[in-house]
Amino acid sequence: DGVLLDQSESDGVSDPAELIADQWRWLIAHRYDRDPVDRKSVIACCQAALLSCRTGQSEDPQRLLRLSV
Repeated sequence: DGVLLDQSESDGVSDPAELIADQWRWLIAHRYDRDPVDRKSVIACCQAALLSCRTGQSEDPQRLLRLSV
């Protein structure tokens, strides 16, 4: 009947890396507390998400952190 059931605010980005980067940019822009950001953990989280998208398997950011040392 033409009733809108769901709507995305996405700008049409469909690449997993761009989706992850867009989400992190939004989180950084809307951050309300002043705690320092652990950059290694953020990068490990992004790498785990990308690897998970590519392999279809769940990945552990902590494991990637251990591998990078």
